[in-house]
Amino acid sequence: MSRSKASEIKVTFDPFRCRIRIYRNTYRALGSPKHIQFLVNPEELYFAILGLDHPMRGGTSNKVPDYYTRNTQQSIEVYSTLMINQILEIVGQLSYDNIYQLAGDVDSNNRIAYFSLRTITAVPRRRKNETERISTT
Repeated sequence: MSRSKASEIKVTFDPFRCRIRIYRNTYRALGSPKHIQFLVNPEELYFAILGLDHPMRGGTSNKVPDYYTRNTQQSIEVYSTLMINQILEIVGQLSYDNIYQLAGDVDSNNRIAYFSLRTITAVPRRRKNETERISTT
């Protein structure tokens, strides 16, 4: 994968809204799967997104609604208090005033995007209808 494509593989965590946002380029790099599964490795500090065509038997996966698969959507949003709390526990103290972004890589053959939690970057939250990012602190 080229360096420019790798920089477009992103996911964000929003602790305040308990939201995980998967950007369109990441979703497409996974092969536009019908289901996604989140994987966390707390020992190695990795977060991964596995693309699936069918739900995994005995596992938990999230169905990607049809309206997210259309070209008009910029990202897929999944709300999960349990997953966000697990990430907060692994990473440590994160502020609810920020959104946290991870850049990663995709293994297209195995349909998995992986992100190191060591490279998490805080992005100040934007207020609605403003183009400039403003911190709420």
